[in-house]
Amino acid sequence: MPDVAGVVGRWIDEQLGQLDDFRAEAVEYLAKQTGDHELALKELDKLGDKVREVLAGNLEDIAELQERLKNIETSAGAEIDLLITLPGGELWVYEIKRSLAPKVERGFHHACEDLRPKRRIVIYPGPETYPMSSDITVMPLEAAGRDLLARH
Repeated sequence: MPDVAGVVGRWIDEQLGQLDDFRAEAVEYLAKQTGDHELALKELDKLGDKVREVLAGNLEDIAELQERLKNIETSAGAEIDLLITLPGGELWVYEIKRSLAPKVERGFHHACEDLRPKRRIVIYPGPETYPMSSDITVMPLEAAGRDLLARH
């Protein structure tokens, strides 16, 4: 399991470093526009605080996602390729297959038993959408995207 929070955290640190470099230029520009160096510093500090709040919230969301992915991967051998939680908490699970005649493994069924998703979708390279069983739908990626957007 890749460390999603770590990767994103390092990327954000790099971006913040670049923003720090840019800050001096922004202060200089804003000070020229307002004629007040202290006001420029104060306003940019407020903006920086808001950016940090947003980033902190996003990191918490990423850490929660990391934990959910870890739980899905390790739950009694149960495995799914993608889990999407829609607004309102509705879960959709996706399995991605290369075969034109896709089959799902036992781990997918176990994960679905644990998660009880509203939708179970297998994405495959074929052109048609069809039921694999009473609760699993097979569809091409484009159709899966349209389906998700239509219900979101």
